[in-house]
Amino acid sequence: MAILEKITEDIKVAMKAGEKERVNALRFLLAKIKDVGIYKNKQVTDDDAISIIASSVKSRMEEIENYTKGNRPDLVRKEEQDIKWIKIYLPEALTPEALEAVIKETMAEAQALGPKDTGKVMKLLMPKVKGKADGKAVNEAVGKMLAALVPAQESEGE
Repeated sequence: MAILEKITEDIKVAMKAGEKERVNALRFLLAKIKDVGIYKNKQVTDDDAISIIASSVKSRMEEIENYTKGNRPDLVRKEEQDIKWIKIYLPEALTPEALEAVIKETMAEAQALGPKDTGKVMKLLMPKVKGKADGKAVNEAVGKMLAALVPAQESEGE
């Protein structure tokens, strides 16, 4: 079942169960996904939907930080609950070990020799981990692993 169909079905179930907050969160998510389809003038694929959902989770996490700073625990709880409801449509997150394995494989594929090849590795890597890992964490892990490839003498001489 496609993600859009699954969300639509879950909205119906939540409506029948009287889960007003869940219905609102899922409707908002569905509207956001459909808006992107209208904006791009094309059918939204599951990959597109995953990107939108991941982006929505990320923006809600940022809102949680803002609400925490603003001493709004009621809004923090609401955003946390919404994240739980929409995160179920994302693929299972990669473990740190699995992420490291994918990075190593991609580094070999890109024939990366050091930090200068970060862009090349990231270009190949991001489609593989889309929706399964945070881009910032992936970038940091790639940077560390590529830096480890450079011999100590070479980095001292530069």
